[in-house]
Amino acid sequence: MEGELNWMDKKTCTSIFLIPYLVQDRARALELGYINGYIRDTGRDVDYKNPVFALFKPERLSYFQDFLNKEKARSRYLVDDYDYEGYTVIVYEFPIPEDYKLFLEGRYSEMSTKYKEGVSSLIKIGNSEEPRLCWRICNKTPDVKEYWETKLGIELDKDMEYYSKPILEKETLQYDKF
Repeated sequence: MEGELNWMDKKTCTSIFLIPYLVQDRARALELGYINGYIRDTGRDVDYKNPVFALFKPERLSYFQDFLNKEKARSRYLVDDYDYEGYTVIVYEFPIPEDYKLFLEGRYSEMSTKYKEGVSSLIKIGNSEEPRLCWRICNKTPDVKEYWETKLGIELDKDMEYYSKPILEKETLQYDKF
């Protein structure tokens, strides 16, 4: 778990909580240049409903185009894609508005059963398979609680969430800054 959380330090809350619901094949997305997820894009003046922006820097364009075509066929929530000089952004509309609102408020444990079931698949970490971190945070599993109590040196109250609330600035794609 320590390694997964260290990796997550570099990821946005969008990448941790919303992308796993929308992009089923995490390993393939990473292989194709997935960088991070966002809820806003300063370079885009389109009013999407409950938007999730997935940023990629694809190196093998034909493989990425194949992935994008399969995503378009698979997901009715993929609503747009566009490029920024060597980067591609895939835009999804998050399909559970109530959970999107709870996400924005950092109330992960209150997210719906539908959401939790949607992120319940196991992922490969090293040589083993484990439940996704977002699922463990939403379900307040003992390993996540123990990790934060040890790291922070405090005892978590039963009403506390096990991950920080999204910070809008960090959750905003700012093309001019990369």
